Amino acid sequence: MSLSKQAFFVAIIVILSHANFSSLQSEEEKTSKDNTLDSSRQDPAKRVLKLGIENDVILLSDREYTHGTRLEYGQYEFLHSPSAWIFLGLKKLIPVFADNSKEYNGYSLTQKLFTPQNTIRKDIAYGERPYAGYMQASSISTYWWKQSSFTIETGFGEIGPNAGGEYFQSQVHKVIGATHPQGWKNQIPNRTVYQLNLDYKFFWIKELGMETTVKWGNFDTSASLGPIFRFGKIVSPVSGGFTFNDPTSVYPVDDTEYYFFIKPEAVYQSWNGTLQAGKDSFQKMKHHTSADSLYRYAIFDALTFSEEKPGFQFLIFNTLFNAGNPVSNDLSLLIARDLTPISDYKFRYPTIEYFLLETLLNDKLPSGIARSLAYSYLLGDGTNLNNNLIVASKIFLQNSEGSKHYAVPIRNFQGKLTLGLALQRPDWFIQLAAEIATLDYIPSTDISPVHRYASLQAGLKF
Repeated sequence: MSLSKQAFFVAIIVILSHANFSSLQSEEEKTSKDNTLDSSRQDPAKRVLKLGIENDVILLSDREYTHGTRLEYGQYEFLHSPSAWIFLGLKKLIPVFADNSKEYNGYSLTQKLFTPQNTIRKDIAYGERPYAGYMQASSISTYWWKQSSFTIETGFGEIGPNAGGEYFQSQVHKVIGATHPQGWKNQIPNRTVYQLNLDYKFFWIKELGMETTVKWGNFDTSASLGPIFRFGKIVSPVSGGFTFNDPTSVYPVDDTEYYFFIKPEAVYQSWNGTLQAGKDSFQKMKHHTSADSLYRYAIFDALTFSEEKPGFQFLIFNTLFNAGNPVSNDLSLLIARDLTPISDYKFRYPTIEYFLLETLLNDKLPSGIARSLAYSYLLGDGTNLNNNLIVASKIFLQNSEGSKHYAVPIRNFQGKLTLGLALQRPDWFIQLAAEIATLDYIPSTDISPVHRYASLQAGLKF
């Protein structure tokens, strides 16, 4: 189904672009007849074809927002689309929109993939980002004035299996010889996406400007603000978008420009569709004592051939191989009863009190000390150590499979820093960027709070 949706979205873009192509040709012919131009001067480009790729592997990462692809077609003239129709309405209501100097209208198809840090295990890892695929077809319109630009993007698409995230990532990993992430069956469920993005840029001088962005929809509801710094040979009065987060098109130039850019920004988000699956399936991963966990524990207990009581065995299993998910109150009571009296264990495990307090009463992930103790208890004096321990570890880390969909708490405030290089000529352009940002959710203590990825956007103007 994901492939058919991709084909459907591409077909929409091609059909709409083709429908406008004939009118574009007639307009160009009329212009050439009505205007007397110097034969040595080249006509400015009318159309744009752009491809963008974003990935974090280049910056030695493979998690969070891990890959994005964007294909876009547009023209520096009017083109019927939802975004263009909104501008037509604004022209009638607000006179300043009728005084724009240039405009751009186009269509795009975007796919983004999100994965947790631990992509080896198949079950759900508490405190990490869930798997999520996202695909959206958009219409984009940009108006320029002497020192500013305003962009409208309207889009619809899918979050979930219909977005084709698992298929696309599996094909890429086959090509590069990487291990396929194992947890896509636990991705955010299918949800239709409707999105409206507004972006405004103003430059006091070509080297210094500001940007504010407002997004509303069930993919992303947020607002951001920050300055833009440019250094180099600058021709365009306003910058284009540096990553997929900013859909602003490149300004049509009649000379070559190249510059470095730096863009810090502050972001406030109230909804993130790749983290929140909606009220119908929103579940915080607080207790993971499902049948799947108990089934894996039974395998663990059988393969390790331990003589310890089940309660103690479960605490070791939960700490090492079950992401240390908090134990429910009822289960904690059963474990405590099973381990009574504690004195029977103290001569073998002198630190057992600390281990029990850490794993039974703590509502967070286990600390490094608790995990170290669990390993030492599991290995013991060597009498219970056997090859089945390796088999058991492999089962839990690679072959266990959960069935819950879940979400992690979003982080309302974020900081981002984007920097890179832009090169543009009258007939083509290329932009290289790197973005470093704090995570858009509240992770567990062993997850790095910062993520980074690289962005490449290139296009032809003809």
